[in-house]
Amino acid sequence: MGDFINGKILEILKENSRITINELSKKINLSAPATRERVNKLEDQDIINGYTIDINYKKLGYN
Repeated sequence: MGDFINGKILEILKENSRITINELSKKINLSAPATRERVNKLEDQDIINGYTIDINYKKLGYN
């Protein structure tokens, strides 16, 4: 990897994995197709292994 743009992509996705490709592309100053290609490569290389959620169980009524 070792690429500044890929590092920025990972940083942004870590903060908000639900961001759209269009929003992500604006934040890193690349076209949407180029951004999608980079994200796909990060997934193909198993650098991005998945996308998860953080559930607030207290708000659901659990201790």
